[in-house]
Amino acid sequence: MDFYHHFGFERKYYLDLDSLRKKFYEISRMLHPDLSADSITTEEEINRQIAFHNLAYASLIHPEKRLLHILQLEGWLDLYIVQEDAEFLLEMMELNEEVETAVQTGDSEYLNKLKSQIERRITEDENSIAKDLRNYDEGLRNESIARSMVAYYSRLKYYYRLKQNFLAKEPEL
Repeated sequence: MDFYHHFGFERKYYLDLDSLRKKFYEISRMLHPDLSADSITTEEEINRQIAFHNLAYASLIHPEKRLLHILQLEGWLDLYIVQEDAEFLLEMMELNEEVETAVQTGDSEYLNKLKSQIERRITEDENSIAKDLRNYDEGLRNESIARSMVAYYSRLKYYYRLKQNFLAKEPEL
């Protein structure tokens, strides 16, 4: 299941998202049941292709999912296990608690400040490994880059979990 191959793109972290969107809509039109129905393709097969197409797009458009897909394709996810440092884990626990407190007190201003803080952390972490990501995109595949990308993905999971926590809590405010 190589989502890059599905869209005809090279395997890269930094994708041209506009090109991805255009390709997504182009293929979507071709897969539309009214336009792709022929006597050979069953409705079940069309639905399977559409589901795969939508999954591929959702995975590549989102940075965390795109990185996960790369790591899976490369076989690096299971090869390099990351043990987060205690300081980072403590920070994430504190941020989670701060989100809970802001939600319970209805402090939307503080919640927005926390959102900005998390976005800034994501950007800082990506900037810190941008060279490795660019090297990967240029075809360099080595242990150092693999470890760097796996470590970045490990941290991204925490950040995106926090962001999802925000989304789940916002209607309560």
